Amino acid sequence: SWTIPAALVSKKVYAFEPNIDCCDILRDNLTLNNLKNVEVINIALTCSKKAPIIKSCYNDNNTSQWMKLDDVWIDDPPNLIKVDVEGAELDVIKGARHTIQTFKPRIFVEAHIIDGYNTYEDVMKTVMEFVPSYKTEVDRGTYCIFYQ
Repeated sequence: SWTIPAALVSKKVYAFEPNIDCCDILRDNLTLNNLKNVEVINIALTCSKKAPIIKSCYNDNNTSQWMKLDDVWIDDPPNLIKVDVEGAELDVIKGARHTIQTFKPRIFVEAHIIDGYNTYEDVMKTVMEFVPSYKTEVDRGTYCIFYQ
């Protein structure tokens, strides 16, 4: 729901998706819309060397590959990072520390409540530690938007 609109207004989009079935659906949608500026990458983003816990609302056909966003080589520095990872938001943000501090992209994070734990507070605190000059917008503790 986000990649196609982003591709319509962006030079390049990198879509990280741990679920192979969702990758296939996204690739089909890109073909249907004749969009060639999206690279779909079937990995899970995290902050550690251990496998992330992926809670998919679609199915459990997930990749066994994971890495930090800081370790992903991309052609251009990101000007926007959008995170919607069903409760693993803090892991993705922590794994993007260098990217966030260096390039100061806009960041849009969808926070989740998983097993009674709301990721919102920790995501807000962590991003503001990385770049204290960020301004924020918040939508009822569900969405966090950071920008310079």
